[in-house]
Amino acid sequence: MKSIDEADDNYLEQLTLDAPVMIIQGRHDVFRETHQELIERFPQAKSVWIDEANHFLWLEKPEAFQEALVGFYKD
Repeated sequence: MKSIDEADDNYLEQLTLDAPVMIIQGRHDVFRETHQELIERFPQAKSVWIDEANHFLWLEKPEAFQEALVGFYKD
């Protein structure tokens, strides 16, 4: 696995998935721009933003994270 710094500029274009996708991110994450890039790459993905959370939203907002995750699996 490469770090993001070592990845090619078009690394998202190389990703393929044959499964449902959820993109979940904290509103205050320092990597916010990747959310939109992933939505463009996986247009059928469920997009979830967790308010008042940063990069480690599962630790910062565990209830909201769990609710989003369980809801995704139920759909």
